[in-house]
Amino acid sequence: MSEPILQLRSVSKSFSGIAANVDISFDVARGEILGLIGPNGAGKSSLFNSISGAIVPDRGEILFEGKRISGLGPVACTKRGIGRTFQVVRSFDSMTVLENVMVGAFARVQRARHAMARALEVLTVCGLDRRADMPADALTPPEKRRLEVARALATEPRLLLLDEMLTGLTPTEAQEGVQLVRAVCARGITIIMVEHVMEVLLPLVDRAVVLHLGRKLAEGTPAEIVRNPGSSAPIWATAMPPDGPLLSVRGLTAAYRGLRALHGIDLTASAGEIVAVVGANGAGKSTLLRGIAGQMQTGGGIVFDGRSIARMPAHRINRLGVVLVPEGRRLFGRLSVEDNLRLGAYARRGPDRFRPLDLVFSLFPRLQERLSQRAETLSGGEQQMLAIGRALMTNPRLLMLDEPSQGIMPRLVDDILAAVQRIRGLGVTILIVEQRLVETLAIADRAYVLQTGRIVMSGPAAEIASDAEIRRAYLGM
Repeated sequence: MSEPILQLRSVSKSFSGIAANVDISFDVARGEILGLIGPNGAGKSSLFNSISGAIVPDRGEILFEGKRISGLGPVACTKRGIGRTFQVVRSFDSMTVLENVMVGAFARVQRARHAMARALEVLTVCGLDRRADMPADALTPPEKRRLEVARALATEPRLLLLDEMLTGLTPTEAQEGVQLVRAVCARGITIIMVEHVMEVLLPLVDRAVVLHLGRKLAEGTPAEIVRNPGSSAPIWATAMPPDGPLLSVRGLTAAYRGLRALHGIDLTASAGEIVAVVGANGAGKSTLLRGIAGQMQTGGGIVFDGRSIARMPAHRINRLGVVLVPEGRRLFGRLSVEDNLRLGAYARRGPDRFRPLDLVFSLFPRLQERLSQRAETLSGGEQQMLAIGRALMTNPRLLMLDEPSQGIMPRLVDDILAAVQRIRGLGVTILIVEQRLVETLAIADRAYVLQTGRIVMSGPAAEIASDAEIRRAYLGM
């Protein structure tokens, strides 16, 4: 291996006692493309966050070009030469494509004309130069992913972290993305990629590191990791979740006073997935979540982790790890923030029953600042944070969110959705009902479209989001 540009030494990180990374060690050679492989919840995003300075590892050290960067913070890491993209595309939609990329360039230069020159250069590399004067919200989903890469390149990184930039793309779009990655690497930039599309990733990377449950499972060239010695199964497949979905809904029906609300709903959610349920008001989305949670009478089958929970009392379903954050939040308004959170752990026993508080505060620092404040005095966004935090106190395995952005200022919606992704990163499965379709479909793995109580469309969220006919016919977009 040539000179390492990045070195990880026994990096460990936990959230509220839940290990996200455990003693991770590996080197990244200057100029190589390294793949970071593993199932949802394996610890890939947490490792990216540690490398980019977004979080501080609990133990171990990270060296970039021979100097320790652990705990420096994202601004300092960017200035050192580390750029990154995110799973959820975060563009400044009211600004032009050029202005979006100039934001990254200002990390290196102070004058606008220099930032513009740098931005135009990387837009050409990313194939967006003809879109420079367009508003960012006019771009297609694949173009927005390229915009993320362009903005990161404008910071002049020597190490670029790409977080699922190929996910949700068509085969043609994915190959265009591969060409972009190779073009970036040809400019002398080292790349670490997190991807789930193995058939695209493995031919692209020089080496790969496989993570499973926060630990390094394997490291080597694609040929070395594809097969386990003495086994016909790919080694990365041993890190995949077991066969079968965590949640399986079959033929679910529900009615209000004789009026049918759900007509034979079939739905699945695998461990670590974010599954979106979208559709117009009155489509039956909230009824579906309430039925799964046992809060109303339903017909059909509901299986959670191999166990039937149909017609099981709601409190028993909750204790199995199925938790609903209802529309409207349903907080105890006259109780304090702390009391609301502690009530979430009411059904748990043992000395560590309140340990999830650390996780809640890491996701939503505002709540820790307002522990003694009455819930009814919080803003809408803070109340939603509290509702999600209370649900996390139960240690959920399946977290169902019903309209989490309702009544929230737009600038806080991104914070809520970013928190949802971090929760998924801990291995929690998410089933989300949401009216903010563009943002929700951007973070979801798969989506179901409901219309008058029936599933009319399902598939990868990116495909549903990018199909103009589907958006117009079923989502009113």
